[in-house]
Amino acid sequence: MKTFKQIRDEIGNWEGKKFSNYDRERIGDKVAIVGCAETSKDKVKKLYKREGWEIWGINTLWKSTQHIIPHATRWFMVHKYDRAINEKGDFDMWDWLKAQKNFPIYMLGTDEKDAEVPMRIDYPRKEITETFGSYFTNSISWEIALAIYEGFKEIHLYGVEMALSGEYGYQRPSVEYFIGLARGLGIKVFLPERCDLLTTVTLYGYDDHHRMAEKIRQQRIEFQNRTTGLHAARENIAADRNACFGAIQMVDKWKLDKDKLTQPSVAELQQRIKNCQKQESNLMQQILVLKGGTEMIDYVERCWMQEPKTGGE
Repeated sequence: MKTFKQIRDEIGNWEGKKFSNYDRERIGDKVAIVGCAETSKDKVKKLYKREGWEIWGINTLWKSTQHIIPHATRWFMVHKYDRAINEKGDFDMWDWLKAQKNFPIYMLGTDEKDAEVPMRIDYPRKEITETFGSYFTNSISWEIALAIYEGFKEIHLYGVEMALSGEYGYQRPSVEYFIGLARGLGIKVFLPERCDLLTTVTLYGYDDHHRMAEKIRQQRIEFQNRTTGLHAARENIAADRNACFGAIQMVDKWKLDKDKLTQPSVAELQQRIKNCQKQESNLMQQILVLKGGTEMIDYVERCWMQEPKTGGE
């Protein structure tokens, strides 16, 4: 990994830099990197007719954002075939990649399936990691690093939020790192209004972080307690429903005369089952509402209410 000074000194020499199997130069010195987040991906439309812009697409963006395809200058698919097809369920992804003719498609170059894509370009991992190190946890970071490496003077990010928990939760810091690196090198980085990257709801040392954090914590506890109660009620109803199913099965197994049953009748058992199913559905709906509220609390805490580290500056 090179030092910041080395990167800064060399950035002016990257104009038109080519890699082993890359035979085309940049179209201009500005690039729009477009992700799949619904919040702002369509805002890239304003750049379609402007000169000097490259438009970079990613993964399955073509499915939800067809309008980008005629304007894309590069595409990125840095997932192995097995992961794209089996884990992510993108069963038609490879057919689409193989059908493209108008822009290069950056791929890992480590999978024999990559060779099936005519417009494939091996991502220059060696050059990029020797320059920037190995802090790459997602495709967007690879794209920003390449844009820095090639000497783009302006980078716009659309459809890139990293706001959800799980996979995006640990990917987000890498993206923010490369945004900071780009800005430190004098590259203009544009983020759409209300983008979740590089945001915080309080200003450390000046705003009352702990008061808001405590309010959010109490709301989480309330949601958790209500959810626990709803789950318990649903389990009790499910047990009653299963008991009714069992009673009906015993009637069928022993070939009892259903019309002579009175304590309770099969018709009553069937009605109880329907009532239980309706109650379970209603409870599940309430549970999902609380789950959505809890996920929003997670989002606020993760993206806006990060607890300041002890001894932080």
